[in-house]
Amino acid sequence: MTVAGRGYRLVRVELEKPTRDGDLFIDMITDLPADIPATTIADLYRRRWTLETAFQHVERHFNSEIETLAYPKAALFGFALALVAYNISSVMISALDCVHPKPVSKDVSGYYISHEIAATFLALVQLGEALDWVSVAARTPSGFAAWLRETARNVNLRALRKHSRGPKQPKSKPPYDPKQPHVSTYQLLKDKSGAL
Repeated sequence: MTVAGRGYRLVRVELEKPTRDGDLFIDMITDLPADIPATTIADLYRRRWTLETAFQHVERHFNSEIETLAYPKAALFGFALALVAYNISSVMISALDCVHPKPVSKDVSGYYISHEIAATFLALVQLGEALDWVSVAARTPSGFAAWLRETARNVNLRALRKHSRGPKQPKSKPPYDPKQPHVSTYQLLKDKSGAL
């Protein structure tokens, strides 16, 4: 199809089982070039949740949307810094997964990791000097990866573990008190004006 002179195509993914809403397929409209196969587009769409989850972590744990930054350039800079912090935490989680027999990324808390990064960064700024990082900056990529793995071995996983909450308890209805019956505001207005 063409909209305002721009070409689009429809990619339909037929599902093996219906969604919770009963949908049997998902339609995607894209302006990607025709030489990109529909299967590639469908696979990218399926993995879009990793991006949306990343943005959720950036917003929740790294304060990417600071309301007091009214200037667009300042807000964009704050968002960019939050993305850098998220990338650092992703590298940290990957290093943790790499050095442990079973992956630990599902068990560690994004909140605790972001808090640890923020606290450690402040300590490094206050107590460290730029020369302290020369040896890290001089490493080759493989040497840096080895340093990351060695550092990840010394991380206290118990301090970063998620604390899952128990199941939600159903709210109990307050007991009916005939001395203080519930009064509907809608009903009072309706009675006063005749009808709404």
